[in-house]
Amino acid sequence: WIQYCKDHHRFNCQESIGETLPRMRLIDCLACPPSLVHGREAQSYFALSYVWGNCVDTSIRCPFPRLPEILPRVVEDAIVVTRNMGGRYLWVDRYCIPDSKKIKHEQISKMDIIYAGAELTIFAVAGKDASYGLPGVGKTTRRPQPSISIGGKTYVSTLGEPTGQIRHSQFWDRAWCFQELMLSRRRLIFTDEQVYFQCNSMHCLE
Repeated sequence: WIQYCKDHHRFNCQESIGETLPRMRLIDCLACPPSLVHGREAQSYFALSYVWGNCVDTSIRCPFPRLPEILPRVVEDAIVVTRNMGGRYLWVDRYCIPDSKKIKHEQISKMDIIYAGAELTIFAVAGKDASYGLPGVGKTTRRPQPSISIGGKTYVSTLGEPTGQIRHSQFWDRAWCFQELMLSRRRLIFTDEQVYFQCNSMHCLE
């Protein structure tokens, strides 16, 4: 899906050209363990969009470039997805925005640049908080596909359109998540049943 988009949608889904974000940090997903690095101009990265919800953060803030030893499941899964898709760098607001009030305000005010500049945004639509994870990636399982056996044959229903799950999710109720959905060029959306891909020119279902 993504490679097809890159090869055929160069006009509608091309990388945004314009202002770059100073002092941007990214998670290096290939480092062992994953750690923070300073982003560079024209550097390719993925972004994560999720709902923190009632997830309890028991980790202690670590000095740059370290990340907490225990990360929320959605972040752990997003690191795995980034790595498995051939990416290296991932942007997650909670860990990539510095603590400095001035820089934090500066970067929060330019979230449009961050999400529009990402090669791909991973959307965690399932679940109510960051501890839920991405279904089908780590410990969070997918909802079973309905099936029935009759006369020695098994019939499996097709998966439904994911738009209904998206619009009835807690994710959809958050204004900034909706903004991130609109700003991103390419979107890989994880629901409880399947992965759904959207770009500015097409959408694909499993």
